[in-house]
Amino acid sequence: MMRPLFDIHAIKDQIKSGALVLTATDHLAIVVRESWGQYQIDQGNISWAEPEIFAIERWVRETWLRYCDNREFKAPNYSIIPDLTEHLIWEKIIADCFEPLSPENYSSLARDSYNIMQRWKIPCLRLKNTAPLFYEWISEFELALKNYKFITEADAVQVLAELFKNSKIKNVGDIITLGFDQIPPLYLDLIKVASKKLVQESPEYRYKKIVRTPPRYIEFFDMNQEIRAAARWAKKIHMEHPEHRVGIILSDSALQLKATERILSEELNPTSHDPNRAYDTCLYEASTVTTLSDTPIISTALLLLSVNVSKLNLEKYCQLINSPFWGKNYLLLSRAVAEKYLRRKGQLELSFNQFISELKHSEKKCMPIDNDNLSDSFCCQEANNHMKGISEKNYFSVWIKLFQKQLDSFGWPGLQDLNNSEDNLQKEWFDSFESLVSLDQLKQKVTIKEALKLLNRATDRYIFKSKNYDIPIHIIGLLESNTLKFDHMWVTGMDDASWPNTSGMSSLIPMDIQKRHMTPKSSPEVQLNLAKKQLERIKISSTITIFSFSGTKDNKSFKVSPLISDLKEIEIEDLNIDGNLSSNPIFQNISFAKLERVECANGPVVDLDRENITGGSSILKNQASCPFNAFAIHRLGAKEIQPPSFGLSLMERGIIIHKCMQVFWEKTCSQERLINLTEQDLKEVIKISICSVLDEWKIKRPDIIKSKYLSLETQRLSTLMLKWLNVEKERMPFIISFLEKSENIYVGQLPLKLTIDRIDRISSGENLIIDYKTGANCNTSAWDGDRPKEPQLLLYGLCNKTNMVGIAFGQIHISAQRFLGFTKLANLLPEVMELNKNWDDRVAQWKESLEILAEEFMEGYAVAANMNKSNSDLNQYLAPLNRLNEDNLELYMDKQIFTSKKIGKP
Repeated sequence: MMRPLFDIHAIKDQIKSGALVLTATDHLAIVVRESWGQYQIDQGNISWAEPEIFAIERWVRETWLRYCDNREFKAPNYSIIPDLTEHLIWEKIIADCFEPLSPENYSSLARDSYNIMQRWKIPCLRLKNTAPLFYEWISEFELALKNYKFITEADAVQVLAELFKNSKIKNVGDIITLGFDQIPPLYLDLIKVASKKLVQESPEYRYKKIVRTPPRYIEFFDMNQEIRAAARWAKKIHMEHPEHRVGIILSDSALQLKATERILSEELNPTSHDPNRAYDTCLYEASTVTTLSDTPIISTALLLLSVNVSKLNLEKYCQLINSPFWGKNYLLLSRAVAEKYLRRKGQLELSFNQFISELKHSEKKCMPIDNDNLSDSFCCQEANNHMKGISEKNYFSVWIKLFQKQLDSFGWPGLQDLNNSEDNLQKEWFDSFESLVSLDQLKQKVTIKEALKLLNRATDRYIFKSKNYDIPIHIIGLLESNTLKFDHMWVTGMDDASWPNTSGMSSLIPMDIQKRHMTPKSSPEVQLNLAKKQLERIKISSTITIFSFSGTKDNKSFKVSPLISDLKEIEIEDLNIDGNLSSNPIFQNISFAKLERVECANGPVVDLDRENITGGSSILKNQASCPFNAFAIHRLGAKEIQPPSFGLSLMERGIIIHKCMQVFWEKTCSQERLINLTEQDLKEVIKISICSVLDEWKIKRPDIIKSKYLSLETQRLSTLMLKWLNVEKERMPFIISFLEKSENIYVGQLPLKLTIDRIDRISSGENLIIDYKTGANCNTSAWDGDRPKEPQLLLYGLCNKTNMVGIAFGQIHISAQRFLGFTKLANLLPEVMELNKNWDDRVAQWKESLEILAEEFMEGYAVAANMNKSNSDLNQYLAPLNRLNEDNLELYMDKQIFTSKKIGKP
């Protein structure tokens, strides 16, 4: 057991005498109570009377409940309004009073401003002329409170103060206040009339005998490095002094940083990320970092319920698939297959029914489940069925019952046993349900979308606080650190914009009124005095204190706060910690590990009796670029999953233009008929061709191809095809021999299946092979050298070499419409090079290069190297597998395996 965070000895006598202790936060109240319990144990006691130690707001609420329950007082049947109910009322008032405003954005501001008005005892009538809109909102809000029989907490404080003053409620004796930088005047009035004696306890005398090291400060580049350094320092201190208490005070900016939780976990609890090591006891307790909705178990529940309202983003469904917190038979294989199917659809959003369909498809592909009622698809379908017969609008309690049924059907929170933290989170989740049920008091029916929106708000606002205080390292906010005692403390966010903090004045209350009543953040003087007071408190709360700040934040530069600029500045070396703050310590351990190097340039020889090799011309294209990639794709089955796009992808557009050209030439057949078409007839044939193709794509991609998009795509394709066909008119006469012709050939021992876009027959009866290219980059240099980067058209030529007089790309792009290639005869294609004398030699060279690549592939040659540096961007999705970008691996390949029996180094 570590020593308590709070030194109880300074107030133990008052507590023994029955004094009431009021703290600024619930966190501090629990710490003081824990300290009192430890003191009793140290005294040899096994039981003791529960002390009167409360956070001030909790004491007010409990005192109000006791007052209302006491029949002698004939108290009004009013309850203190819950936070969520208060926000909902403010939103409705703002929406009704001023429609252009966003109620969600202004409800919190209005609520906080009204709280300031009440707590600092500012009469609302002062706003009638200076802030008439806010005055109107307050009037409506107070009327709503009366109608619904609610009061605010400040209203309860006023009533209780009057009762204590008139001796209708017995005086509570001595009151000790702890952890307050400033007590609002309204609450201070209550405390004064409720107590015989008020002791505003100051920490100075409790820590005056401690010998302290002068505080120091250090600068970091950004907040990530600052938090990582603080965590690394705290762990070092713990390893050197296991019995010491270490505190890290996070600034408001650090608390809002999404990466904070991850960085702390990486540095202070690294084994939680390592599946090969047992889970160690956690070194730290973070009381203010994570909101309830950000925790995996609760975010999964919210995601499961969100399928009720509309289509979800693809990534949301993938998050759901990979979550262990739902399902009654957690099958990793079927879920992995389901994710693959979903991503292959390429849709940005999917309906829940589509999701269920893909789950069923994947479950059929994988090992069948003994009980279909336990499958993921069945769980989802059962949850979806609960929506049948539900009215469009209901009271909140009805929606909560539905949500509970659905979560049970989904199998939430999963099959695994929950740890203590997750169990607490689940309890907090059910408390959020209760807060929504309480909204039935408003007699307001809402849609399921509105109910889910409020449930998200309830979980977003709640910050989960663990209650494990017997732990060495505590990560807390500034307010929670008040009056706590550490052996070592690190305070973040000490830049000139944060200390003192000059922002935060209410925009709804006139500035002169705020300054007159000295409300929080009402003037630079108020903020400066508060910052100085907090700083002095921090300096005496620990024997060793380090301040830090980030030099850059949100693309802005900052300096050290002038309040600590007189302290000694130190460097990272002075902390005696690892100064590499840009990387995860887990990865650092891996990088220092001694790896065994294995020569793996050759895989097994292809056995066509046992392997089904597919891929067509792309096999040789990938082999020419990087043999390992060819091995991974065509023998191991590695496939790229294209990310979803807002419209048709470049690949899909290319497929569509190919199909449109095919349909057009099926109708037109020859250049002669093309030329004979009038301009109007040509446009009509083009339009018919495009419409027939897009009609098919409307069925394939109904999520994208709607009326407006269809009109735009038709216009784009019409323009592109018209420009291209004008190029076709300038050629020597031709007739279409084949369109999308399939060919099965062997290149050496490698079987390939090809589809030739188009074969034209010229007047001499010989063939010209054309391959459409819809990209901006297209040139014949892709056929050069021993490892041609684009072997597709060369392979087409090998299929028809006895009667071939030319091969060419047909580039159909908005920036260029042209032919690029080589022909045996002159003037066959505009601006295409003639190779009359060298034609046979060139064809023979192409044949030899392709056969060597095919032989490499068949022999299993799979070196991980970029053979064509200019083509290194190909198959970038395989980078985690081939690891070509790792310098040490490239160096190793250069020395040992970067050779080929057939072709030398590129």
